[in-house]
Amino acid sequence: MTEAVLALLPTYGMPLFTLIVMLSCVGLPIPGSVALLIGGALSAEGEMVLSQVLTFGLFGALAGDQIGYWIGKIVGDPVEARLSAKPKREKQVLGAKTLLRKWGGVGVYFSRWLVAPLGPVINLLAGMSDMRWWRFSLFDLLGEATWVCLYVGMGYFLAGNLMEIADILSDIGWMLAGLVIATILGARLLKAHRHHG
Repeated sequence: MTEAVLALLPTYGMPLFTLIVMLSCVGLPIPGSVALLIGGALSAEGEMVLSQVLTFGLFGALAGDQIGYWIGKIVGDPVEARLSAKPKREKQVLGAKTLLRKWGGVGVYFSRWLVAPLGPVINLLAGMSDMRWWRFSLFDLLGEATWVCLYVGMGYFLAGNLMEIADILSDIGWMLAGLVIATILGARLLKAHRHHG
């Protein structure tokens, strides 16, 4: 399905590209990073305009993150309960909460591109927490600008090996997210053990 959707990019252009990036940032299982890579590659081949790929990629990412933030702000508790009902998502929620609590805006920044699998959960939790909208938006803008430039740039300069690069980057993102969650859980277990020991 991923390849079929992405194959439509040259035909439907910027509207589809923006929608894919936005929906991936909302948290749907849609390959936003791969879309950015392909947008960069298509720019290198002259099929898309690089400045438009960067602009609309950033717009889509920011729009998706804002949707997540406001969902968290308006109906946060039921969404968190529903996410936490699934073991895999519960770990993501715990990791995202700890990252947000400990690092605040810097956590939002790094969740945009370094530990991107936590990004959609961070958006919801930022809305549910006491993080002010302007602070979330500032760090979100900085992080998404990093993500968009990084992935579009890689697509532009490495156009010949896109799918292999996309697979590697996806694996690295999930490994980093898992490492963050494991570190947080390990620290909590160690703290609990010291407290009871």
